[in-house]
Amino acid sequence: MSKRKDSAYRSGRSPDWLKMKNADAPAVKREAEEEWKEGGDDHAKPGRRSTRGIWLEATMRLMLIVVTVAVAMLLDLRVSQATQMPWCAGTNTGRSFHYNCSLPTYEMCVQEVIAGNRGFCSPNPYYRGPEFVPPRTKRKRYYY
Repeated sequence: MSKRKDSAYRSGRSPDWLKMKNADAPAVKREAEEEWKEGGDDHAKPGRRSTRGIWLEATMRLMLIVVTVAVAMLLDLRVSQATQMPWCAGTNTGRSFHYNCSLPTYEMCVQEVIAGNRGFCSPNPYYRGPEFVPPRTKRKRYYY
């Protein structure tokens, strides 16, 4: 730090002090190289992000959202398929007819129809049943 020649002496901090760096110091050279690699954003204030950094972060967030939506669409997760059970209760409410195909047993279907007073029970035509995965056969070991 050095003080300007034409200013009066004051004790403590002075607005007339100049901040000087030793250009030959390794830290100054390293800092200059890092600024050059980052693009040398001179107008960015310390503690604030550059416009380029903000745009880069926004682009990355948008890409994350797009990829997440694409994966969800590829997996094709439907709530209606998760609630398909073997029995459907068809009930008439006067103006409309409703199907409730989330009943696992015939007895529950009958209770649903009796509670509504009008309707019938039928097997669900869209029910596929539990997916059967055949057990793996044991490999025959050969000893040499």
